[in-house]
Amino acid sequence: MLSWQGMKQYLPGPLPDNPRNLLRRAGYGEKPGFKGQISYTRRFTNAAFPQFHLYYALKGDGIELNLHLDQKKATYSQSAHAHSADYDGQLVEQEMARIGQYISTYVNPLSQPLKKEEKPGRTKKGFWGTIFG
Repeated sequence: MLSWQGMKQYLPGPLPDNPRNLLRRAGYGEKPGFKGQISYTRRFTNAAFPQFHLYYALKGDGIELNLHLDQKKATYSQSAHAHSADYDGQLVEQEMARIGQYISTYVNPLSQPLKKEEKPGRTKKGFWGTIFG
């Protein structure tokens, strides 16, 4: 696994859903990253940049998030790559807090029992009861 510099945060488990689903629900899209590693991005506008760029790693039953803010597209060559990114700062801190808050308070609707809702003051009669009163 590649080691990326960025703001890191560990969220202990158990997680309410798998990391891919959690990140997608938090507004991140999957993107093939450097050397084919899967990463996740979230744009500010319809423009490609700036964008938040996130990698994750499973650690025990929790997840470690690694986030930075890409200001422009990285340029790659055989010897190195140039990357204009912010690895800390107020925007990165706020976004990391937003993701952490979302994941820690997320409740998977599929893990909850379905509640049968009935209208107050009305008893359900069924098909034949409705016809014959």
